Amino acid sequence: MGLLETLARSALFVDLSWEQLSELEPHVRGVSMSAGRFILRQHDEARRIFVLVSGAVQHLVQLDGAEDPFLVDVTDAEGSVLGWSAFRAPYRYMETARCQSDCLLISIERAGLEAFLTAYPQQATGFLCAVAGAASERLARAIGRLVPLSAPIQPPLPAQTEALELLADVNQVRDAVRHTPFFEEMDESLRERLLDMGQRVELEAGQAAFRVGDASDRLFLLADGRIQLLWPCSDAMQVTTGSTRVPYQTLSSPGQTLGWTALVEKFRQDADAVALERSVLLALPREPVERAMREDPALGALVMRRLLWVIGGRLRTTRARLIAQRYDQESLAIQSLIDEQGPQLAVNSPLRRIPHYLANRLTLGDAFQVLENVRRDGDFLERNLAETCLDLMGRIHRDLMFFRGLQDIYEGVASAPAGQDAEVIRTRANLGFGRLFSSVGHRIVGWENLPEESGCIFIMNHLVNDTANQLPAGFMITLDTHFVSSMILYRHYGQNALRVVRRSELNEYEHQRYFDRFDYIYVGGDTGEEATESSRTRDREAFNERARQTLAEGRNLLICPEGNTTSTEESPLPFRKGIFHLAARLQPEPLICPIVVANFDKRLTRVRTVAMIQPPFRLSERMADPLDNEQIGGFVDALREQYREWVGQARALADAGE
Repeated sequence: MGLLETLARSALFVDLSWEQLSELEPHVRGVSMSAGRFILRQHDEARRIFVLVSGAVQHLVQLDGAEDPFLVDVTDAEGSVLGWSAFRAPYRYMETARCQSDCLLISIERAGLEAFLTAYPQQATGFLCAVAGAASERLARAIGRLVPLSAPIQPPLPAQTEALELLADVNQVRDAVRHTPFFEEMDESLRERLLDMGQRVELEAGQAAFRVGDASDRLFLLADGRIQLLWPCSDAMQVTTGSTRVPYQTLSSPGQTLGWTALVEKFRQDADAVALERSVLLALPREPVERAMREDPALGALVMRRLLWVIGGRLRTTRARLIAQRYDQESLAIQSLIDEQGPQLAVNSPLRRIPHYLANRLTLGDAFQVLENVRRDGDFLERNLAETCLDLMGRIHRDLMFFRGLQDIYEGVASAPAGQDAEVIRTRANLGFGRLFSSVGHRIVGWENLPEESGCIFIMNHLVNDTANQLPAGFMITLDTHFVSSMILYRHYGQNALRVVRRSELNEYEHQRYFDRFDYIYVGGDTGEEATESSRTRDREAFNERARQTLAEGRNLLICPEGNTTSTEESPLPFRKGIFHLAARLQPEPLICPIVVANFDKRLTRVRTVAMIQPPFRLSERMADPLDNEQIGGFVDALREQYREWVGQARALADAGE
């Protein structure tokens, strides 16, 4: 089949006669590319569009600061359009397209195609409508990939009741959107012709402009208020989220467009649009708009180009959110969005400071404050960009709140009055950590294995902290041990377990000051003195006596036998035998209860952590002579291997969710 015959089958050219299509022949050529070849590259001048005949194509987005591009989509449908950003300013490709398999494509020169569309304006409208439909399908796929990862949408601003009172009639509504970007490329006569068709639509908070599956018979422009867009959940997502819809974007700037399916041949809504507060829209009915577009093909082509501009912008921000959430690259995605809009932003726009604020977690709060201010007071571009950035930063906001929670707990401990009892400090900290850990995803299994009475030795594997949780002065609060202390032992027994910890190095002043306030039991002597055999014996006896006394009082001990930290994937490190030798010598013999943790080395706001409580045991139940050093050594090695298996089970539980 020839190139023109193939094009004639495409939805892009269905309205063209054979004679008209033949005029494109000088600007059309077939292209065969092998897997791995690049069809087009992001940011290059969009001189050609491509129609996929066969094969599969990867869509990649490169962000400044990232070494490799991010995969955001794969296309294999015959007739798919590549490079459609050639029809929207600034006429540069917004992505990279690479052959995933051997591909056959048709390349169409943009300059020749534009000349053809100018010569045949009636056909231009149909062509651009088909391109907009293809772009809309791409956007729908991107949203479908985004929704399972979506962070909560930022809370709405307070209702702007005074502003809404100013839009009491349709003329005021038309004035509110008249000079917004959707109309900026239209001359006055075309713009007013469309505006005159507009109808005022008022929504109360919670009322929908449309729902999924509704007939798409009106194109809407927001005049005032806030509208949230919600995407339908798959059956699997409905089970995990308990909802049939997930919010994916909030619109708050006058002139923002929704319901464009009314003009791109779907005619059914694929999302919900719900008012977050009292809102006013300008509705352009499909039938009179389409009639005007048929009567004036120049208007039709211009409307379709503006819809392409809207859809392209929405696709760009949706992909930025997808990259941010799938690849944990929020800051890079925001930097890229701001850089892309750089030529249109004022030199002194507050948004230009956002990447600098995001570079340091101590100034993250400043970033949110600036974005909230700009979302309220900025111009159209700034408000839209601020809204998008806030949507992108949903998880960063949770990170910030978690970090601030850690700061508050640390400051409460470190700044407690000098004479305050350690038990009071431990209780206050356990309550604070309980609230903090309750705000992130976690799972605790094996409650039935906890001994009925306290006075036990609890052992656990020990995980390194994520650097995102490092407090000023370089101090890291160990999260896994505080989780076990607050969420399991304090919650179950109503008392504070005493942790066994190493004594800090001389340069770890903040670390030592923090542990001193808890009156933990230290392993090892003063790091400021040279260790001798005599001092080591003294320190060991002091540790044993304190531990023995704690258990005799009916208090729980919590210890990490590794003596150091590692990742979940490498956990556990080799166990030290000291605590087991101690348990073997104690009478009555204490129960030892293993607790297994996973994922506390990650950002707790982005993963599910797991703690598994294993059945308790006494050493005499596991070996003939607990006082025999060789038997203790063999048992400890076997216990480490058992822990490795348990950690694998904990990781599987974390991945499986509820």
